[in-house]
Amino acid sequence: MFTGSAGFQPANSCRRTDRLPRLRERLPVIPIALVLYPGRAGITLEEYSEGVFGRTYVTFRYLQISLPRPPADDYLTRGPLAAGLANLMRPAARGRAARIALHLACLRGVRQAADASVLDDARTELLVNMVATYLPLSAQEERALRVQLQRGGDTDLARLL
Repeated sequence: MFTGSAGFQPANSCRRTDRLPRLRERLPVIPIALVLYPGRAGITLEEYSEGVFGRTYVTFRYLQISLPRPPADDYLTRGPLAAGLANLMRPAARGRAARIALHLACLRGVRQAADASVLDDARTELLVNMVATYLPLSAQEERALRVQLQRGGDTDLARLL
């Protein structure tokens, strides 16, 4: 919104609030930074300030979520984005079997959202690629995952690999 002295309004009115539902509906905004490296804690309130000549002019507060800190298992069933990001979180166990199990659980969460029409094809592909990029499996692990899928009769999930 544009304001000026003596009630001045430019010809075009500069009122863009009708295009921003957040402003129109007066919804709160919570800025969040997702961090891919271990931070101080899982979720913290951070602050960034800028100033000059000893005076602060801008202060920005935001939530910082350090993805490697929270346990992955807690986020696998919290929706498609959480399932896609869980591959960046702390696995319940270490080792090859745990990596395969987490990879599979992340893909299952994404597939369930796609099957329920919560995700379109583009978003499904984006989340599947996120899992493959940030939790890559070796050729041997991928073979073990495919065997596990065949044994469980889950051939639909194999198409996401």
